[in-house]
Amino acid sequence: MRSRRPSLNLSKIRGKGLMERIGKSRRYSTTAEGVATLTAYSILRDQVIKPLLAGFIRRQGRPPKLIHPLDLQPLLSVALPKHGQAG
Repeated sequence: MRSRRPSLNLSKIRGKGLMERIGKSRRYSTTAEGVATLTAYSILRDQVIKPLLAGFIRRQGRPPKLIHPLDLQPLLSVALPKHGQAG
């Protein structure tokens, strides 16, 4: 069933107009808008979504020997200033 997944993803990307088929071949090319959109999605995933999710996932196995002070506080309390303080 795994072999269907790439073709399903490809059909979704084609349906959104980000890629187009070259003639009647099995080759595809990206549209100009598609390159920008797919690049933005991959950057967003790698630099924003994955780091955020990494902070919420519990790691299994032995705990680290040294714990950084930032790891002891909740994620949002570190990122946001406290009430009444200027940013």
